[in-house]
Amino acid sequence: MTASPHGMLLVRGAPDAATAWARRGLSATRVERLGDWCGLVPAEASTRTEPPYDDPMVALVSRPLAADLRPGLGFFATGDRSVVTLRAGGLHPGARWLVRVVGAGLVQTPRLRRLRPGDLLAHATGDSAPVLAALRDEDASPLAWLAGLVGALGLPGAELLTAGAGPAAVHVEPEPGRASRFTTAIAGAVERRTGAGARA
Repeated sequence: MTASPHGMLLVRGAPDAATAWARRGLSATRVERLGDWCGLVPAEASTRTEPPYDDPMVALVSRPLAADLRPGLGFFATGDRSVVTLRAGGLHPGARWLVRVVGAGLVQTPRLRRLRPGDLLAHATGDSAPVLAALRDEDASPLAWLAGLVGALGLPGAELLTAGAGPAAVHVEPEPGRASRFTTAIAGAVERRTGAGARA
C-alpha cells in the first residue's frame, strides 16, 4: 500500500478524467477507482513548490474541479484538526470548508466559505442520523473521525485515509514544468500586488 500523508480527495468522475486532472497538479498522486468515484491521495510528502504551497493535500483540495469531476469532497487531517471540503456541482463550484478540532468539535472558519452539515447530507447515501452523530463526535482522532464520517455518508474510500492507495491505484506524475510555472505565476502575482501597494 502507498500511504497517504494525511487525506484524500474523492471525485465523482471517470478515472481517465481524474488522471488527466492529477497530471496538471503540483505533486505525484495516486488515483484509485472506487465504483462511480475516484480517490486521489498524495504520493509524496510535499509538492514540488516552496512553502506555503508545499502541502500536497491542501494543493489537491484547493484546485478547481471541472464539472465532470464534481462533486468533489476532500478529507484530510493536520495536527489535531480534521478538514472536510466540498466542491459541488451546479453554478457555484467554489470550495466550502468544515473544520473539526479534537476536544472542541466543529469550529468557525470566518475566512473560509462554510460547509454546513446540510451540504454534506445532500451527498449522503443513507440515513442522516449516523452523519449527524459523526459530526457531534469531539473525541476521535482526526483520521479516525474522517474515516468514520466517510462511512457514515455511505461514500467509498475510508480505507484510503487509514491505509493509503491500494495496488490497483495508478501513479500519476505531474506534467514537466507545471510546478515551476506555478511558482513563476505566484511570484508575478505577488510582485503586482506589491507594486500596486507601493503606488497607492
